[in-house]
Amino acid sequence: MTNAERVSTVEYPDIFDAIMADDLEAIEAMLHVDPALAARQHHRSPILLAAYRQRRDALEALLRREPPLDVFEAAATGALEVVRVLLAERPGRVGAYSDDGLTALHLAAFFGHDPVVQELIDRGARPGAVAHNEEESAPLHLAVAGAHQSTAALLLELGAAVDAQELGGVTPLHLAARRGNFDLVRLLLSHGARREVETETGKTAADLAYEFEHDALAAFLRSGGG
Repeated sequence: MTNAERVSTVEYPDIFDAIMADDLEAIEAMLHVDPALAARQHHRSPILLAAYRQRRDALEALLRREPPLDVFEAAATGALEVVRVLLAERPGRVGAYSDDGLTALHLAAFFGHDPVVQELIDRGARPGAVAHNEEESAPLHLAVAGAHQSTAALLLELGAAVDAQELGGVTPLHLAARRGNFDLVRLLLSHGARREVETETGKTAADLAYEFEHDALAAFLRSGGG
């Protein structure tokens, strides 16, 4: 059976469902018949979905079709030259928000694309930009959530607030502690993160480390180690 024949038997109504199912064969079959499916469709992006869901093979298959990328897709995939071209065409894109309420800087930070982070901030992106969604995260929160040490360090060097708070009063230090990431905890502390800051539910970073069974990290935070 050829790809073109197989696509008619695919169970998924569209490429988004195939990405969610991580069915690379179906994705390849759909793209073989219609490469344009790799591009954004009606405010939905197959590329961002594959990136968010960590469908690496699917993402590579989509990008091989060389679809036109918007600034959010370019930032999320580390396409530095595309970011440069898009911002040269329309500088205002640097502060624009996606349908998910994120700036390009949020996306570059979450996926750990340091050159794109640098480029965006050089062109005026705000290191402390607050997401326009219920999480209200700053780019630093997302770098920590993605466990990107170098990205977090770069953001801090470029002016990100180390104790920025997202939904629930959560700081980057809270996130790093909850995930048991010693390296990120040390980085944040070295930039002045305050270990005594509490979430809205009264939890310190040490409390969260202990709650999520990172006992050594909880002890480190409670001991005042830096």
